[in-house]
Amino acid sequence: MRALWSVLFVLFLSGCNRTKANFPYKARILISTDSGYQMQTVTFNTLNNLEKMDGSVAKIIGNATLDIDQEQEVLLGANPDEIYLNIGEDVSLNYTVEDDIVHPLNFHSMAMLSIYYNFEKVVEFWRDNLSLDLADFGKRRLFYDPDIAASSAFGSVSGTIKLNAAFLPGVRDFWFFKTSPLERVPFKMNMAIMAHEFSHGVFDYVFANTGAGFYDSDSEIATDQLSGINEGIADYNAWMVTGRESEFVESLEQFAKERTIPVSWNSQDLIDRGTEICTGGFYCKGSVLASALYEVAIQDGFGRVKVGQTVHTAISSFREDWQNNKSDNSFDYHYFLIRVINEAANDSEKLVYCDAFKARFNDETNLSKVNEVCETFASQ
Repeated sequence: MRALWSVLFVLFLSGCNRTKANFPYKARILISTDSGYQMQTVTFNTLNNLEKMDGSVAKIIGNATLDIDQEQEVLLGANPDEIYLNIGEDVSLNYTVEDDIVHPLNFHSMAMLSIYYNFEKVVEFWRDNLSLDLADFGKRRLFYDPDIAASSAFGSVSGTIKLNAAFLPGVRDFWFFKTSPLERVPFKMNMAIMAHEFSHGVFDYVFANTGAGFYDSDSEIATDQLSGINEGIADYNAWMVTGRESEFVESLEQFAKERTIPVSWNSQDLIDRGTEICTGGFYCKGSVLASALYEVAIQDGFGRVKVGQTVHTAISSFREDWQNNKSDNSFDYHYFLIRVINEAANDSEKLVYCDAFKARFNDETNLSKVNEVCETFASQ
């Protein structure tokens, strides 16, 4: 199948012909709709400088160079001061204006407009539905197509999958990497991927209080479990924002099996069969968490946002569990599961979470810990 981004490149690479557009800016770009990805005219509510893609919630930065030696979506424990070999520079949009509507003239301009629009929409969702304090959360930097230093262990990012979008704790920057030929809708233009990455930013904001060192642990096992919890929450939040289970698949068919919730396996399946059923490492167990939350959300009386609010509140108290147990090799998902259960509004709702978690996290360790808590509600 011919990649959609290459078709867009041909359609919009027609030279530079700028004319003035009026605020609030309107542009015709590729966006996610209930019917899939389509070209539509949208309005930007927070973009103040069209030329440099700079607004009140985010600024896009180009031509940065990163020095990273690990292939992770969230660089836990990374020192932000040592990440940037070149902090980058202002971008420049190539577009024309017709009837006060901006039309991008090349792929990069289309992609940057989509990135900003998707970020703005996710921010508005969190503000309106989960009362995110945007002033405190702060304006964020969105790095467009950053280069990887030649000394990097894996070289060019263009052929990789995991590094097409990433989040850097500490400074809380978002990275959107070069488009790969494997992608259909480019990762950086995928609404669910933007919502997923934004969730990492919210997790860091609430859980680590923006301190990159908070993730440090002497236990690789504990770090792995925390990473999976973070990814599971992000996958759930991507669905919470978009309402589309198959949004990831719009970019990469490989996601159809391992990242489309609900997945077909549980925690014991991963122990028994491992990579036979899922090859994504800690993402696999994260998908179990996302699926359990999804299965609660679709029940009567819950809903995507209500579950998202419970999860968001639970992250604050889960912070203490990590502080007290992060060097323990027995650290597991039950710490977070119990926090979510305890944040539910009443015993009836707690039991719904109990049933979902016991079905999904049916390995001996997690099941026994969840049962200890849930039996107290069931007996009342």
